[in-house]
Amino acid sequence: MNISISPSRRLLAAVTATLLALTAGLASITLSSPAEAAGAAGATPLACSGDITHICAPVTYLKFNDRGSEVPITLVGANATATLSSDAKDLGGIFKTSAEYAGKFVHIQFFDISKGMGFTVQAGASGSSTACDPGPASGNGCYLKLDSTGSGTFNFSVSNVTAASKFSVQISGSAGWVSKAAVISFDTPLKMSPSETRTATGISATSVTLGYKLTDKAGAALAGAKVTIATAGVGTIASTSATTDAKGLFTVTASTAANVVGQQNLTLTATSAKGLVSQITETITWKPAPSFVISPKAGKFNVTISDAAGLPALVKYGPEKWVLLLVGSDSQVVTVMTAKGTYTVTVQIGTVKSTKSVTVL
Repeated sequence: MNISISPSRRLLAAVTATLLALTAGLASITLSSPAEAAGAAGATPLACSGDITHICAPVTYLKFNDRGSEVPITLVGANATATLSSDAKDLGGIFKTSAEYAGKFVHIQFFDISKGMGFTVQAGASGSSTACDPGPASGNGCYLKLDSTGSGTFNFSVSNVTAASKFSVQISGSAGWVSKAAVISFDTPLKMSPSETRTATGISATSVTLGYKLTDKAGAALAGAKVTIATAGVGTIASTSATTDAKGLFTVTASTAANVVGQQNLTLTATSAKGLVSQITETITWKPAPSFVISPKAGKFNVTISDAAGLPALVKYGPEKWVLLLVGSDSQVVTVMTAKGTYTVTVQIGTVKSTKSVTVL
């Protein structure tokens, strides 16, 4: 027996089968929160899956500008943190990606600001890459449009800051996406300075030892603190770290090989217990070994001193007869008036010493 099925019944059966298949598929789907920096299929890695014109990036793409130095947000275990100076009043933010993200928007939010601490973000025009656009955001949230390099900057100010102050920051994307929140704290900066007034110069093929002192903000010496030392340019250093003594003092020894001249840049870094970085830099100028030439004349002799600016020089030409001076330039002539005769002339420039016989006509 043949049973005929009407077209309408065949359509209903097909729809029912499709719905059953979809239901079975939905039962296998597990909902999850998007991970940091998860992008849409086919989109650039940091583009938000819900809106690829916005950036869904880890909060570590954000840095702060504190006292002229970039302070990164770092991951310590499961926590994102950074420490700024409690002396800071005007601060900056720097969000960096790459040119691939030029023209995209990043939404930065500040929250959990310590009670009593003033916090103001400098607002800018819509689409700015150098100031925050409040847009529809409330409170201290703002938008940056990334420039041609994929970067944006903004400024903010704080007041009534203590070492106990803090705030939190995160990157917000589309469809409720948010990055890990970073807690930004403050600490009292350390103070590092040369332990004596000096001109940092050295002579090729010798060494120079420079002294420094580390104190807290009030000027009290910090004993047993570690200081890291980095060098750039010519020259080397005896150690990449130093430890302060009971008076907060420490030294750095630098040197160069023979005939090596130029500038050596030292960067000294001390870090507080909460991670606040304090730095100073100093430049050592390495010069050739000083030299001199004696030229006898009628009734006098000239001593031409080279490469010795800033060094003490002694010219001795007989019992109880000498000239002592601080060399003013790298080519200085010292004239000694004396009766004719033969003299044993000793010239000492810094630690360089030599003796010659000179006949004055």
